[in-house]
Amino acid sequence: MSSLLCVAISLALCLFVSCLQQEDVTADQANSAVIGGNTADALAYGATGALIEWVSSGVPLLVCSATLIQAGTVLTAAHCVSGRDVRSLYFTAAADVGQASLSSAARGRRAYLHPSFAPASRVSLHDIAVVELERSAAAEPVADRVLESLDAGPALAAGDPVELVGYGRETADGGVVGSKNAAAARISAVSADEFRVGGPGEAQNCVGDSGGPSYAIASDASRRLVGIVSRSANDNTECIDGTIHTRLDTHRDWLVSTAASIAAEAAPPPTMCAASDDRGPARSGGSWGSWLVAAIVSAPVMARRRVPPFPQRNRTPITQRRTL
Repeated sequence: MSSLLCVAISLALCLFVSCLQQEDVTADQANSAVIGGNTADALAYGATGALIEWVSSGVPLLVCSATLIQAGTVLTAAHCVSGRDVRSLYFTAAADVGQASLSSAARGRRAYLHPSFAPASRVSLHDIAVVELERSAAAEPVADRVLESLDAGPALAAGDPVELVGYGRETADGGVVGSKNAAAARISAVSADEFRVGGPGEAQNCVGDSGGPSYAIASDASRRLVGIVSRSANDNTECIDGTIHTRLDTHRDWLVSTAASIAAEAAPPPTMCAASDDRGPARSGGSWGSWLVAAIVSAPVMARRRVPPFPQRNRTPITQRRTL
């Protein structure tokens, strides 16, 4: 009897130690978010950052991931800013949101949601938004080939490799959030306005990665921003069956015109008092012609952005759609 008792105790201890070792592994893996990812090199993904907010204790909290696409302008998911006061958000490209400070982060000024954003849609959410910052994010590069080459790259197809970057957790059932991480993944399906990345057992996005980028690698080794993280592929699970990304190429016209309106508004108007010659208007503030063209082109977008954000009640379907 005592012999059987010893065997039982030995087996119990073995199982207990095994569980501890398994928990230790999970804790170590939690240092790398994006499922299947590793800690991202801040220099390699300098344009990718996070939208954060400060709580009363002064601790910055992650809201969503985002990408700087031009000076003072970031791209993210619409559900990240819908129904939210964007002035409470700050953009930081720090490797960890815990390293962010009010002096280094850029505060949000206005949010521009895609006019077709439909959080309850069963087809395409058009889950994309642009956030104008009060000032440029200091010394951060913009993402490669976003506005200039959205329609220049090859068409997206299942099997294409992509790079995922975000601040989300790295396991489907938990893990830390707030560190910039990256993973190599593959597109598993493509639809009219969206595409799916990953699947069971494959690298994919998770909670906290919403609004983060997916990059395609061009033949010259440059990164081409092709998608924005929206939600889990399966409404009944998250971070398991892959994630849905909003395609940038099919939203190109809206994105380019919105960015142009922000840039035009930020640029100083031409100076009428500067010296001019017979060839045209004053030159110190730029060409009157180009300034007027930019203003005319951006006028519809500037009017559209003043539409109030989606009311709070419309955020319920977003949760049902398993946005990340």
